[in-house]
Amino acid sequence: MGVIGHTEEWLPEESQVARLEKEIGRLFDHPDRRMSGVLTRDGLPPRKAPYPLIDYFVRYCGIVKEGKKLIVGKASHRSISDPGRALSIPDRETVELSPFGGGTFFFTVTFDPATTTISDLSYNAPL
Repeated sequence: MGVIGHTEEWLPEESQVARLEKEIGRLFDHPDRRMSGVLTRDGLPPRKAPYPLIDYFVRYCGIVKEGKKLIVGKASHRSISDPGRALSIPDRETVELSPFGGGTFFFTVTFDPATTTISDLSYNAPL
């Protein structure tokens, strides 16, 4: 999935992903310092996310990093993504690089299901 720095993977439960998506919705409605990559003139977090979560395809992966189970989501905007490609799971022999640009059309979110908190949500750099 393109997540660096972990050695183990695990399969998140549907309820954990549902909780993550609820937390993403809250963060989109009330952005704070956990959301990065959206530029504002005053340097503060944006007043709201540029697009609603429903406008994205998101692929989730459970990883273990530093002994902690986390869920990482990689999202791409529906207007530029093929749903089959966006949601497919790459095989182990395929190295798939995430887009490095694209701004708010792509984001990565990291969620701790034990504490039900998002540690960060970062949009890609602008094109």
